[in-house]
Amino acid sequence: MKKCNIILAVSYLLTISLTAASQEKIGTDSLKQKFNAFKAGTQQEFSRFKDRNDSIFLKALEDNWKEFQLFREDIKPRPKPPQQPIIPGVEIKKNEKPETKQDSIIEIQLPENSSIDLPPILNSTDRKAGEPIMVDFYGQKLALAPFSALPANAAPNTKNIIAFYKDYLANKDLQNTTVLLFQLAGKLQLNDWGRYCLLRTAAGNIFPNPFNRVLYSWISLLKEGYDVKIGYNRENAYLLIASGEKMYNTTYTVIKGNRYYLITNPGEVTPATGLTSYEAAWPEATRPVSLFMDEMPNLPFKRVAIHRYFFGKDTITVRLNMSLIDFLKDYPDCELRVCFNAPLSVEAAKSLDQTLKPLLNAKSETEKVDLLLQFIQQKMPYATDEAQFGKEKYLFADESFYYPFTDCDDRVVVLSSLVKRYLGLKTIGLEYPSHVSLGVRFSTEVNGDYIVFQGDKYYICDPTYISAKIGTAMDCMKDQAPQIIQPNMKN
Repeated sequence: MKKCNIILAVSYLLTISLTAASQEKIGTDSLKQKFNAFKAGTQQEFSRFKDRNDSIFLKALEDNWKEFQLFREDIKPRPKPPQQPIIPGVEIKKNEKPETKQDSIIEIQLPENSSIDLPPILNSTDRKAGEPIMVDFYGQKLALAPFSALPANAAPNTKNIIAFYKDYLANKDLQNTTVLLFQLAGKLQLNDWGRYCLLRTAAGNIFPNPFNRVLYSWISLLKEGYDVKIGYNRENAYLLIASGEKMYNTTYTVIKGNRYYLITNPGEVTPATGLTSYEAAWPEATRPVSLFMDEMPNLPFKRVAIHRYFFGKDTITVRLNMSLIDFLKDYPDCELRVCFNAPLSVEAAKSLDQTLKPLLNAKSETEKVDLLLQFIQQKMPYATDEAQFGKEKYLFADESFYYPFTDCDDRVVVLSSLVKRYLGLKTIGLEYPSHVSLGVRFSTEVNGDYIVFQGDKYYICDPTYISAKIGTAMDCMKDQAPQIIQPNMKN
């Protein structure tokens, strides 16, 4: 028996030693293993690029081109009041008057960290001759191996588009890069639009010619199943994307009854006349490019904006990731429901958890919402979008904490985000011709004005109407039926 125990003990010690040695080996080879994980994950994906009706599609492209008209739809501005509205007959105390300018906000440069750790050279196990291609996507740095050969078609025309497609199918380096970029997009929590932006950024560093950059993004999105097309005129080629949501202030064309939005690179001029494109469809490219975000992108936290709101005796602090703010600045002008359904970023939410959430503790459901209403009504300075941006523009919640001013639709987005985060209550947006407000479904009956939606009462909570508490609607809302901004199913 003692002998067996000694044998077991020796075996246990050997196991520990081997485990420790193995862990040390893992630490030493961590970068290699990370790359191998990338590589292993691509093997199955590569099969998606083989024998996918390419010959049929290429044949259709040879004689399927024609001229299409271009259109444009701008956001219709609401006739919003130039000054923040106030309940008639209510006397505002000095300490409850709304701010007319932004409280303290500072920007700080952080140390170089927080990027996703990537292999030294993302898309190749064999270091090719020459310097790596460096890409910077809103602070996320990546290095691509130099390519042994690249298509070099300069003039935008049908012949060169088809030639580039064939070159792409024969170029494993380009295919490999496409797959790995989409994998990186997943790690960065990018939505459909963000995935396109990552492709566009990488293509800008890979190809010296603007024509080829657009072609690379087009084929890469096609292979991922997105409903996109290519269009061109004498000057350049343009990506045409089908979107599930409207893009305002963006030129589009109509092909077989569907809108395709013409996407230009930064600094490019949108063509004013028609565009040559095709009606043929790649069989598996049926998914529209969505603008919705179920989560905010996980971008490097290298610059931070800190906004302090002095709320009575308390200070509410919001930390904003400037990489994310830069990403949102470049976002297309989209429908209000896109902003309404997007969550707060992780950074903003964590900072609010530390400074706003304690003020809500030990309060009832209605007391919490009234405090949130008071905070937004008093502390977020009001101005119309025309005054601040020169056009109607809907903001995501993080942007509303960053920009100097907000109007009614921006405040509704912020209030909805806070109500869902800190109370878990359902909300709907209420769009009127000259105003936007919020409906909140409370767990108990509440006094005041409400909207019945899908059999439930949603009580008016107006973050713009000064001194308005739960159930107080502006007069302009009481005799009108609003358009309802519904939450996504995931929300």
